[in-house]
Order: sequence, then structure tokens, then C-alpha cells
Amino acid sequence: MKKKIFAVALAAVMTVTSAMSAFADTADVDITGGLGSANTGDEALGAGDFDVTYTFHNASHDTSANWFNFAVELFDADGNFITMRADAFGVGAGTGAYNDALGTWGQDQLTTWTGQPEDWAVWAADMADADVTVNVKRAGNVLTFTYDMKAGSNTYQFVGVTPEIPNLADELSIHLGGEKVNLTNVKFTNGAAAGGNDTPAAGGNDTPAAGGNDTPAAGGNDTPAAGGNDTPAAGGNTGAGTDAPAGNGNAGGATTGDVAPYAVAVLAVAAAAVVVVLQKKKVTE
Repeated sequence: MKKKIFAVALAAVMTVTSAMSAFADTADVDITGGLGSANTGDEALGAGDFDVTYTFHNASHDTSANWFNFAVELFDADGNFITMRADAFGVGAGTGAYNDALGTWGQDQLTTWTGQPEDWAVWAADMADADVTVNVKRAGNVLTFTYDMKAGSNTYQFVGVTPEIPNLADELSIHLGGEKVNLTNVKFTNGAAAGGNDTPAAGGNDTPAAGGNDTPAAGGNDTPAAGGNDTPAAGGNTGAGTDAPAGNGNAGGATTGDVAPYAVAVLAVAAAAVVVVLQKKKVTE
């Protein structure tokens, strides 16, 4: 009988552990400040190539600018950053190792993007309530970023492919950040998501309309004044926005979802099972 009681107790503990793990694998982060003020928590990607995916809900707090949304950040142990914003704009930051390959906030971006919308204002409004899948792949020293975004009946797919990045660190880490955006139900998967991101959703925006935002206007991308986030010129996804943080300046990882209610419920069920076993033992004795 003692063995049975122990088995029931052990099963209860395992059940609680499993339940807490299931509910703790998502995170929420409400970013009210600028880029670098908060993020979802660092994920180490290990050495060499990788294929990782984030799924989450994006709710922009301010739809007046394209960049008030999520941003993907990759970084190495030396404080060098690669920042790829939701609005198909990506740069290098930090000590300069990645700046020449990707451009900086004050220079033309060098990543090739496809899928940008004809009307950025419509896209920005949609990002106030959008479900997003972000896939990031590394193949050698080339990175590919795929953003699938759905808001109501509108779907978008942006794909950004970097040039070869010399001296790209063998080991990188990643997190989601952004500006003036609430990111909820964030789930990270290390490995290709089921179904992958190779094929856009029906009605997707694979090919940008003529006059799209692939190439910034001459002289564009001036570095914003302190406390930036100036509104870009009409038609321009030219990369204005908050300056990149120096080094690993992304304080404030997200907190995981509240698992306490679920754990309490599971513990209650497990305790009831133990009581039943004990009562049966007492009766039989």
C-alpha cells in the first residue's frame, strides 16, 4: 500500500511539473519605451547554422510610425547587434563588426527585402492587432528573416536576406524587442516550424508594388536627433527611428504567463487522489 501511495504522489508531482512547463513556454512583454528598453528574454542559438521561429500577437501602441512594432535582434558575446525591424528595415550596431555589411541607422540598409505593402499606413494600422510568425535562418554567414503577419483579412509576408556578413560570430543569441508595442503569447521554437515559411499565405504580398520601399531615397536614413522617432517622409520606410542601443542594452526580459492558477488546480486534484488512496487503505485495515 505504501508503494501505491508513493506512486500516486510521484505522479502528482510529475503532473504539476508538466503543467507548469506547458504554461511557462510563452511570454508577454509590453514595451512602452524605445528600442532596447525591454525584450522577451535571450535565447542562445549555439554554434553555426540555425532555424528558429517566434509566434506572437503584435499590438502597436502608436500606429503613426512604421517602426512602433516588434523587432528581431541577434547579438554576439562581444556586444555586436543585428536589428531587423517589423517594417523591413535592418541594420548592424555595436562595435562596428556588422555595420559595414548591413549599414547603420545613419546609412542605407543593405539587406534585400521583398513583400512590402504599397500603402504603409494601412500596414501600420493593421499592426495594432496582428498575429505574427517570425522565422530566422542562418546559412553560413547569410541570414534570412521571414515575417508572416495577419490582421483581419489582410496578410503580409516580408522576406529579408542579408548579404554575406564577414566575421559573423559563430555563436549568436536572439530575442524579440521593439518600440511602443505589446507582444503577447510569445512562443519560441528552435527548429523549423511545421509547414515552414517558404510559401506565403493566399493573398500575400510577395512582390512589392512599384514605387515600394525597397531602396531608400538618396540621402535618406539620417541619424535622428536624440529621442528620435521622427515620422519618415511620405512613401519612406527609410529607417528613421530610435538609435540602436550601445552594447547589450536590452534590459528587461519578459515575464512568463501566470501559471499559478493551473498549478493550484492540478495540486488540488493530486491531493484528492492521495486522500482517496489513504481512505481505501484505512477501510481495508
